[in-house]
Amino acid sequence: MKVLRPIKSNYKFQGFGEAKACATQLSDGRILVSAMPSNGICPAGQQNLYTEILGMKGHNGEDWALWHGEPIYFPVIDDIRWWAKTEVDSAGGIGINVISAEPVSLDGEPSTYLKFKFWHMQKVAVSDKQEIKAGQLLGYGNSTGLSSGNHLHWSFKKCDQSGEPLDRWNGYYGAMDFTPWFENRFVFDIIKERQEAEIRLAEEARQKEEAALLRAELEARIKESQLSLIQLLHKFIFILQENLRKVGKGLGGLFR
Repeated sequence: MKVLRPIKSNYKFQGFGEAKACATQLSDGRILVSAMPSNGICPAGQQNLYTEILGMKGHNGEDWALWHGEPIYFPVIDDIRWWAKTEVDSAGGIGINVISAEPVSLDGEPSTYLKFKFWHMQKVAVSDKQEIKAGQLLGYGNSTGLSSGNHLHWSFKKCDQSGEPLDRWNGYYGAMDFTPWFENRFVFDIIKERQEAEIRLAEEARQKEEAALLRAELEARIKESQLSLIQLLHKFIFILQENLRKVGKGLGGLFR
């Protein structure tokens, strides 16, 4: 499995296990999120969003900055079939879960279903249970839900067939670090390279096919121009007769 970058923008500001967000929990239960200051300390009256308010060990995915409405594409290239499950959480966060259609073994481990989660979207571009392929448009970026600004939160989990995480109580809501499979290249760049390579191969194959046709045509013309054995025999007899005539004429002159 190869995981690529799902957006063109290339700035990750929070990785898996980090805790770079502060928040204030209001009396009505709402949570107001803000970016953590550069000194790594939340201001007075605020708490760490992950470790203190959500009770996690740290951030359970990766956060990548994007512009408002930036397209988000499915970034996984493999031979696995995937399907979509859209969702809106209690804080108004809009997102998509992309779940494998069959169990998958990672690095020789027991096979399980897998799920990639893409969050804080403006709107989604796929429907529930729709098949998802590499490079497919999933939706558009925003800052919906528990968010302090436009960005994409995406995470990776082992799950059951319906998409429920298997290890929900691991301190990251069942998420795990996907960096062992990640390559920081925009998914469309890779797809473009592969398509261009396929085009080149097709062109080469067509050129080879055209060359083969030309070669066959040339060989046919050469074959047509070659004399058969019978034709060669007739030609030999004709030349012999001509030579005999010439010899006969020469000998006849001696007796005149």
